Amino acid sequence: ALELNDGKCLHGWAIRQKVYSSVIIETSLISMYAKCNRIDLCFRVFSGASKNQTGPWSAIIAGCFQNGLLRDALALFKWMLREDVEPNIATLNSLLPAYAATADLRQAMDIHCYLTKTGFMSSLDAATGLVHVYSKCGTLESAHKIFNGIQEKRKSKDIVLWGALISGYGMHGDGHSALEVFMEMVRSGVTPNEITFTSA
Repeated sequence: ALELNDGKCLHGWAIRQKVYSSVIIETSLISMYAKCNRIDLCFRVFSGASKNQTGPWSAIIAGCFQNGLLRDALALFKWMLREDVEPNIATLNSLLPAYAATADLRQAMDIHCYLTKTGFMSSLDAATGLVHVYSKCGTLESAHKIFNGIQEKRKSKDIVLWGALISGYGMHGDGHSALEVFMEMVRSGVTPNEITFTSA
């Protein structure tokens, strides 16, 4: 409650000082209200925010995901693209977990196509997020194909990426494949953590 009151004070100050139209202020206010679980106030700020800037879009998409409004997050992303606003990796890091949570294969294929077309697949964060998405959808062949593609481009993969694939197999009852990937990870020199132990 204290954080929310502080945020409202900041919001009021921004309006009085006529800096409310600053993209940094808009983005910060949306993020702050999202953390306080006041998605209604997030949308109120967003309604008057600069729609030609990435920051407010990323913040409202992240806010929707944080507050369980998964379909809203996906709809906002599509609206963002229609407005010709370019997302950045921060936008996608907020968005991909929403795609994973909905486990909608058609939408997974759409975002995969978008990431490939725009070059975002070269980002380890985006590729790892997409492995999560396909794993949640139960399309482990696609998840593993992306995983192998990263392996070809990089000498090493981080623990989060390994964990995404391992947990995907474990989630869908393929303990044998999960253990195979786990052993491959250990052989590659990556030290497992408690999450990968649980997933395997």
